[in-house]
Amino acid sequence: MLQKSPCTVFFLLLSIVLLSACSRQDIYQKAIGFERSTAGLEAASITLGELDIAYLRNADMNSGDTIVMVHGFGANKDNWTRMARELTDKFNVYAIDLPGHGESSKPLDLGYRLDQQVAHLARILQALDIAEMHMMGNSMGGAITALYAATYPEQIKTAVLFDPAGILEYESELFDLVVAGDNPLIPSKPGDF
Repeated sequence: MLQKSPCTVFFLLLSIVLLSACSRQDIYQKAIGFERSTAGLEAASITLGELDIAYLRNADMNSGDTIVMVHGFGANKDNWTRMARELTDKFNVYAIDLPGHGESSKPLDLGYRLDQQVAHLARILQALDIAEMHMMGNSMGGAITALYAATYPEQIKTAVLFDPAGILEYESELFDLVVAGDNPLIPSKPGDF
């Protein structure tokens, strides 16, 4: 029997993929499917009136808490798959395509301001029967997470904000000190730590 080197096997497989007339979209879908599968996630959707909402959730639900992941502007639910891979063993993860993003509906007459996305998210979570959760948000999703936590504090166990958008200038003694060149967070003498 002929022994094939790993290099030969690699080039043979690469040739098969290239010659099998797979489109870039097919390759992308297979890669996304693989990422979801290794993260323990499956795709699902729900219809809320005029909106079709796509989301990812644990393929096998467990007895852990629920984590809702909110993506940023121009992003989608699949931005969370690699992080979700670290969480699905102990938590029930939901990564939601907000209206106007990913595979969810994108009606032109729907409001997409932060407060409107919070209202949409509240309807989505109610339809999914999620009443209490940890919530994570990135960029625009961070701003939505913060506003959601402020609007529905009884539903939020913890909120994690990754580089949140929407942080505007506000009155702060710390901010005034930093602008004046006196940052109290930088130790300058023994005992400052």
